[in-house]
Amino acid sequence: MTEETKGPGNGAGDWIHAWIEQQREQLRRAGGPGDQSADKSSGAETASDPMRNLGMRWLEAGQSYLQAWAGAASMGEGAGRQFADLLARLPPVGLAREQTEAWRELMAAQAECQALEQELRGVWTNVQTDALALVERIIRERQPEQAINNYRELYDLWVECGEQVFSQVAHSESYAKLQAQVGNSAIRLRARQQAVIERGLKYFDLPTRSELNTVHKQMRELRERVATLEAQLNQTREVGEG
Repeated sequence: MTEETKGPGNGAGDWIHAWIEQQREQLRRAGGPGDQSADKSSGAETASDPMRNLGMRWLEAGQSYLQAWAGAASMGEGAGRQFADLLARLPPVGLAREQTEAWRELMAAQAECQALEQELRGVWTNVQTDALALVERIIRERQPEQAINNYRELYDLWVECGEQVFSQVAHSESYAKLQAQVGNSAIRLRARQQAVIERGLKYFDLPTRSELNTVHKQMRELRERVATLEAQLNQTREVGEG
């Protein structure tokens, strides 16, 4: 390609600008910050159909996890909020007091976990946004002989920029703290889920996880005692026969 590929949006380099704008548009659809001032149609319409189709396939592959996460969160958000409101209105009295309190703790833990996951997803979206800005800057500053010639080179540069941006974020104190908060929140959520499930199993007179763990521990101790007694018995026999 010619010197025009050095800067996105200039002549033959419009296909680069189109690809970057498609990435930003996908981030906006996924709820990311993106670049709200960018012109959505300026570059996309100038790229050829084969190039645009290939770019969209890579785009969908690279960003599909954001859509999946956002969709899964939105599906249960409405029902979860309604159930949490119902629990909040129930008075903590009567025979179901402990069960109601357990459900309240579960919903609170789930809300905390979802909020932290949303915050973490925002950080990852910002990483991708900053990576796209870095791609633009690098392409703009390159010499004509270093111009991007195909989608493969553009994709490799995008991955390299993403790794560079994420490396800075991953080593920050705020990101490490957020990761720890997400992990701790997930552990608390699992504990609250287990507490609610065990109460339900006890209500139907079914064995719970903690009861099964106790049985397994007792069986393991019995096997060890039997093995020790058999070893002592064999040793006594050998001494008697000798």
